[in-house]
Amino acid sequence: MKYLLPLFFQRQDTELNLMNLQNIGAKVFRYRGQIPALLLLLILPVVCFFPCPISTLLGDIYALKLLSFSFILSGVFYRTYAVGFRFDHSSGRNRHNQVAQHLNITDAYSMSQHPLYFSNGLLWMGILLVLDNCLAFCIGCCYYIVLSSVIIRTETVFLDNTFGEEYRQWKKKRPAFLPNPMKYKRGAKRFNWMRVFATEYPSWVSIIASVLALHILKNSIESNTFSFGKGDLQLVVVGLVVGFSGRFYKYIVVRKWLKKSI
Repeated sequence: MKYLLPLFFQRQDTELNLMNLQNIGAKVFRYRGQIPALLLLLILPVVCFFPCPISTLLGDIYALKLLSFSFILSGVFYRTYAVGFRFDHSSGRNRHNQVAQHLNITDAYSMSQHPLYFSNGLLWMGILLVLDNCLAFCIGCCYYIVLSSVIIRTETVFLDNTFGEEYRQWKKKRPAFLPNPMKYKRGAKRFNWMRVFATEYPSWVSIIASVLALHILKNSIESNTFSFGKGDLQLVVVGLVVGFSGRFYKYIVVRKWLKKSI
């Protein structure tokens, strides 16, 4: 399969249709951090009225927690790997428009065209497993496929216009989503820990906040009353520590003291 969702990647019959699709993709790209919150509106009724626990299929709740943690950890590690080796001013956290001064073609980007969206997919699956609901998990995965497909289409057109034949030749030899280790090519760049710590902490905070929100939602529905336990409080503390320490490191240590641009 060349792309995640063929509907969004087929050639358009008219230039107007293509422009409309690009405009939609640009909007989704800009608000890609907020749009996933809409998923709660879709899965809340499902969790309330259609209980179908995944833990029953796995044997017990601890197997589900282990599976969830494994997906989340794998997503964090692979995303860290991709970000640590990428070029400066490329594949960043920019929201208003696409930015790519260099084309990433080595390390994580030598195995697939979109390693960040692959790692995000692992994170989504791990976080959705917290709800312990088969139907909600399937809806969430389909939602992510549609969302990422629109964004990927937008990025593909942008990179094609920016890098031309160089990008097309690289894309032709790389899977769009699932990494192929047989394609691996080591780059010359060293792993940039400073960039990882300065730019990835919002993702870590979002993961913690998402797990916390879904965990509270699940327990509150099961107990028919608002539930906030000791484990939830610990997640709040961890999220605050990660968030404030990340901002301090980025804006005080890196930008003010070291005077570096990330």
